Amino acid sequence: MESSTKYFRNRMKQFSTYVLFCCLMVMSGCGKDTDIFTPTNEIPDLTGNINNFYSYTRTTIPSEEYFVNTEVESVVSTKSGIRFIIPKLAFADSSQNLIKGEIKIIITQLSKKSDFIKYSQFSNTSSIVLDWYKNLNIEGYYNGKKVSLSKDNSITIQIPTNSPLSSWKIFNGQYISTRQFKITPSSYSMIKNAIWKDGGSGTIVDGIEFHTNILGWLCIASPLGDLKYSDVKVVLPVAFRSFNTMVIAVNKTSNVIYSFEDTKQIESIFEQKIHDFNNLTFFAASDQKDAFYTCSKSFVQFENTDPVVLTPSATPLDEIENQLNKL
Repeated sequence: MESSTKYFRNRMKQFSTYVLFCCLMVMSGCGKDTDIFTPTNEIPDLTGNINNFYSYTRTTIPSEEYFVNTEVESVVSTKSGIRFIIPKLAFADSSQNLIKGEIKIIITQLSKKSDFIKYSQFSNTSSIVLDWYKNLNIEGYYNGKKVSLSKDNSITIQIPTNSPLSSWKIFNGQYISTRQFKITPSSYSMIKNAIWKDGGSGTIVDGIEFHTNILGWLCIASPLGDLKYSDVKVVLPVAFRSFNTMVIAVNKTSNVIYSFEDTKQIESIFEQKIHDFNNLTFFAASDQKDAFYTCSKSFVQFENTDPVVLTPSATPLDEIENQLNKL
């Protein structure tokens, strides 16, 4: 009888130890959210790079390809109705020799906030603020090599729109790094109202028209001048620095997109001057060790008193795409 009691006590002790272990395991998991990035006061050695994010999102904007015979005048019409009127013998190689044959034309069109963000085309790319309307990238290839427009030749571009703005200006654009897009005012092109007949349906189309004598990025935007700016600060965990993080503020009622830079003295603070504090959404996307993070915060009217504090959460790339499209 005594041995049976001792055996029972030993079994109860083992069972109690097992239950205690299980409780500790459950308690250790309570409240733990692995999707939330843990802020730290140290800057870790991270392998992430926001260019991975850009590489992915840029492929979500399809380019259109067309083939034209350079020995005759050609008209290229995109799916959205933009027309490119290309004169005869309009292209030249790197030595400015006229090209006779078939040229491949690649056209990329940006026309909404998410498109501009994916291609790093922010509104504070120069000394002025730009409210984007539409940006086009035109590339030409002959036997796999890039071509340019030949001397004294230009392409006429017609864009359908029922509400052209007199404030629209043409800018040339180029990338001076993977993430930095620079624009310069165009000195050769004026935008004017135009009408033309659609080649497919024969209907009359209202729109705008301008000319370009270079290939590359052509940007249409309204420059915003005489603005009063105020400094705005965004705070993120120290690890989210500019080399692998995009921090922006987007105005919901326009295509004004501010890109923030990190403050050199305090690595967790990103700073930018903003002129309109109404209907703003602050958004950050980052690539940290092959994991993508995003965070956002919206204001109907932002009071510039305290920094905006953002806490990034792990986000699948397709969800980042959805978030960008809602900005």
